Amino acid sequence: MKGRLIMRLCAVVAAIAILAGCGGPAPTAEIVVETVEVPVVETVEVYITEEPTVTYERSETLYVSGSAWGPPNDWNPFITWSKANTTGVCGFVYEPLFFYDPLTGEFMPWLAESGEWVDEDTYALTIREGITWSDGEDLLADDVAFTFEVGQMYAAIWFSPMWEYLDSITVEDDYNLTFEFTDPLYQEWSNNLYNIFIVPEHLWADKTEEDITGGINENPVGSGAYLYDTHSEDRNIWVRNDDWWAIDSLGLSVGPERIVDIRFSSNNVALG
Repeated sequence: MKGRLIMRLCAVVAAIAILAGCGGPAPTAEIVVETVEVPVVETVEVYITEEPTVTYERSETLYVSGSAWGPPNDWNPFITWSKANTTGVCGFVYEPLFFYDPLTGEFMPWLAESGEWVDEDTYALTIREGITWSDGEDLLADDVAFTFEVGQMYAAIWFSPMWEYLDSITVEDDYNLTFEFTDPLYQEWSNNLYNIFIVPEHLWADKTEEDITGGINENPVGSGAYLYDTHSEDRNIWVRNDDWWAIDSLGLSVGPERIVDIRFSSNNVALG
């Protein structure tokens, strides 16, 4: 880097004032010139450009809102108290064994093909064949048993009290299970059939207690009609799962390519 030369003047007094009246020589000064090299600071111009705004085809996008009052914080189906901020984790991504119609009081088989009490303490469940997780693995009876047994392993799971009256789960084969009860609470059990969302054992079995009871679980793998796409401070975005099992098994179709769930901080903001 080139520098500029600065001349520095140093005056050295060679003689002191002569007494008045003396005829001595006039004072003299020595001039010393020193060359110093100083670095030159170069000026760099910085241009800041904004990130391009992501837009989606309007005819293929459904915008919803009203339930999320805070930024997304997890995609864990076992953490039910945070689901208001991650609407769609339970339903879009993870699915239950049955759906329930409160108008008719009827249960609609979903991941389960059927379920019935074979005696007062034994419930037999059959899983629908042909269901796959979004990573391509088959959903089997082992996945269902594992999901329910998570409640037995960790008291922090919301349905853990079920194990006070559920004695054991037996996997009969890939699609059939038997639940044995000591003192069955039939109404509570019915509620659990459509409120417990099944997770893939092959991805959750090695997770720690902290991961299961409080982990983020970003990029979740489920069996549902939508997949995690992305998120930001004010929204969750889901993208259609074109390999959803129910397309072939039940003849259903999925509507919008994306669902964008906008976060609002309050009811007043949402109404505005």
